[in-house]
Amino acid sequence: YHRRKAAGYDTTMQLYKWEWPGSNRKIRDQKKSGKGRIGRRKAVGKFDGTHAHALRPKDWGGKKMAKRIIWKAVRIMLSVKYAQGSIKVIDSLNLQTHKTKHMVAHLRRLLGKRCHSALLIHEGHTDVNDNCRWATAHIPAVRRENVEGVNVYNLLKFHEVLITEAALAKLLKEIQTYPRKRGWGQRYATPDGKPAPVPEKVPGWNEAWIARKERLINAEFRAKEFFLEQQKWKWSAEIKGPLKVPRHDPVAG
Repeated sequence: YHRRKAAGYDTTMQLYKWEWPGSNRKIRDQKKSGKGRIGRRKAVGKFDGTHAHALRPKDWGGKKMAKRIIWKAVRIMLSVKYAQGSIKVIDSLNLQTHKTKHMVAHLRRLLGKRCHSALLIHEGHTDVNDNCRWATAHIPAVRRENVEGVNVYNLLKFHEVLITEAALAKLLKEIQTYPRKRGWGQRYATPDGKPAPVPEKVPGWNEAWIARKERLINAEFRAKEFFLEQQKWKWSAEIKGPLKVPRHDPVAG
């Protein structure tokens, strides 16, 4: 899948023998002309540019693969590298010199003498500079990638992974939030993932409220009852939540 993607797009355009403009008739009779047998003038081998098996523009990377499979494969490969102890975390890749020999010395100090290849992962802005880009450009066994360029092919190909702190934080966030971006998560908090039914009202759920309202309406000193009831509440100063809250907390103290 990765190599077909890397092959890119082929723009070669060739024509079949019947696609060239002009007549498609037989040039002369098959027999009794004193000359060799000949068919169409645009036959393959006679006319430059005609092909029996013409090449057409083709997208070699058109092979599709499910996003969920790629996401799971990256997670598995990172787990494998972690289990093998092949992931090293550093603060940054900011070098003071562009010389390749100094970069090799740093890698040998971090990864050891027996390391065959390494994948350097950085966030791309604050944790890498041009000196690192120039120093690693001529080392065949070292590849430098940002977080968006991490793939299963490179994790399989390179033995050691050297990642910066900023890149690690970004990589973990991308892996954890990718299902939500793709809409893979469960939309409803039900066992089967379907919308929950609308609950039915329980009989008598508002009887206490109705009884209190009727008592206020039928009271002899109705205005005083309403005033006393109003004193129990105050306007809330919070932006969120209910507009009115109890003036005195019943459980205070």
